[in-house]
Amino acid sequence: MKILAVDDDWMILELLEQAMSVSDQHELTTVTSGEKAIELLERGEQRFDCFLLDIQMPNIDGVELCRIIREMPMYKRTPILMATAMSQKAYIDRAFAAGASDYVTKPFDFEELETRLTTAARMERHRARGGASNTTVVAFKEILNRALRHSLSEPFEIQGVKRAVGFVSFENYVLTLPIANLFTSSVFAVKITKIKELHKELKPIEFHELVTDVAKAISVATEEAGSIFSYRGNGMFMCFVATSRGLEFDKIEEMVQREISALRLARSVSSSAGKALNVVVGEPAAMRIFNRATPMKKATSYVEKRSKEIEDLGIAMAKATEPLENLDEELSARRQSYETILHDLLGDGAPDLRSRVAN
Repeated sequence: MKILAVDDDWMILELLEQAMSVSDQHELTTVTSGEKAIELLERGEQRFDCFLLDIQMPNIDGVELCRIIREMPMYKRTPILMATAMSQKAYIDRAFAAGASDYVTKPFDFEELETRLTTAARMERHRARGGASNTTVVAFKEILNRALRHSLSEPFEIQGVKRAVGFVSFENYVLTLPIANLFTSSVFAVKITKIKELHKELKPIEFHELVTDVAKAISVATEEAGSIFSYRGNGMFMCFVATSRGLEFDKIEEMVQREISALRLARSVSSSAGKALNVVVGEPAAMRIFNRATPMKKATSYVEKRSKEIEDLGIAMAKATEPLENLDEELSARRQSYETILHDLLGDGAPDLRSRVAN
């Protein structure tokens, strides 16, 4: 995998070169500024499979460089890892908003870095397979369907949506937050209803687009609060907010649903599946200092409970209409019996009970 590392600290770049020299899996190119990186990319002499960008650099910092790279057509979906010191976590939100895929902390734990690079390599292979052919529209859709085939429970990364990050990136972000950031932060979950039916009835590309549309709706609905979120599989998104200021949790579900309705693709997917595309939003769970995984479990439990309540309500309403339907069937059966008896007694002169009921 060809990696471009950008850092204004030449010692960091030397350490990276030494660490990667023992492996034949990566080919590393280094530059010491955002300006040099842009110049190298604009020349187009080589194509990179992954970027490792330092966040704090003079002139063009890593966040701005990330945004510029994302504007280049060939790098719209290429993995971008941000390198940040523990004290710079506040910049991570901006980096994700600019299009970053993941981040690593400095000083580097090279085993962790290798794990992140391996994940990035898998993402790049997946991206390359998705665009492997453009011979015909039909053939391209078939390739996408194969590349985007996910099991229902499988998390996958949402590309091109602001503040949507990968499952691993989200976990790392939440689990390594400074303690001072936990007092005002919380997590909540959003779930697509009837997700099993939708996953079964839709083609992989349609299902992927449906999940992406919901991600877009969440991004718009939580933009003011700057929520970071990821898709965790089973139709569920987990959202993190650093502060609840400007975010009315009781209105999020309505806002997300409204944004979904505004998306043309979401409407077409709903009609093709024969079902409406709806979501439920669970109560927020406050973060905890000592066990940060617990709030995410609680948020999952809250949204599952609400989803079950809505499902039970739908079943109850359906059952309430059954007696009426059964009554109609019973009356129809009786009418047919009476018509048969009258026809036997009166012949062709028997009255038509259906016309009398209609009148």
